[in-house]
Amino acid sequence: MAGALAFVLAGIPGLILAVLIRFSLREPPRGALDAASSVAEHAVPATSSLLEVAKRMFRAPTIRHSIIGCVIVTVAAYGTHQFTAPFFIRAFAVSYAQAGIAFGVTVGAASAIGLLLGGFLADRVARRDARWYAGVPAIGVLLSGPLYMLGFIQQNWIVSMLLLVIPGVLHFTYLGPTVSMLHNYVRANERATASAILLLLTSLIGLGLGPWIVGLIIDALIASTGSQAVGTRYGMVISSLFYLWGAGHYFWAIRSFFNDLPALRDSAKNIPS
Repeated sequence: MAGALAFVLAGIPGLILAVLIRFSLREPPRGALDAASSVAEHAVPATSSLLEVAKRMFRAPTIRHSIIGCVIVTVAAYGTHQFTAPFFIRAFAVSYAQAGIAFGVTVGAASAIGLLLGGFLADRVARRDARWYAGVPAIGVLLSGPLYMLGFIQQNWIVSMLLLVIPGVLHFTYLGPTVSMLHNYVRANERATASAILLLLTSLIGLGLGPWIVGLIIDALIASTGSQAVGTRYGMVISSLFYLWGAGHYFWAIRSFFNDLPALRDSAKNIPS
């Protein structure tokens, strides 16, 4: 009872602030500062259904491949993250506390840094060439695959943990630029719908299938090798190949970038077609 009361008391200031903001601040029009030449502003009607937005997203090769790449990366991420703690316990016989530290460092800290770095880096280099919004995830995810494999084959748990931080940061650079490309393609009043479609796919496929697929791979290897440690280790290595697959779609998105996002062509200088 005391715990519930504490949560209620902690939430009261937020409710008061929400009421004050609702009646004292005016929300600016959506897209008021967007470029008037946005492809979506001229290509679609003022209002669109959920199905129409989804069809248009997948009709554009850049957006389609970015979404597919994003989903494949989440399959790998959700799958391997589900078994990160069991990997450290089985492969290195560490305690649950040590496995928790390894998980927090390789997944928690690495993902936070990667998300911020991906957005910052893409915005920075895209000033010269907007195709870097697809290029940053492509390179980050591509490098993360072999680096994850390297981390999983180490024989010391601390070395493994420290090495796995690097691909953890690199692969999480994909999300911010992916959402940015999506928002630059659809109309301002469709961004929430487009984001919801992307999150639905990553949740249903990535979170829904990722742990199951990686679990199947690990179980098959445990059965064939007779060792939980070996099966889990090499199951994680094999599952890291999904990152290479996802990176391929992001590289593909670069090829059609300015056909689908012509309003961003003015910043293009450096990445060759």
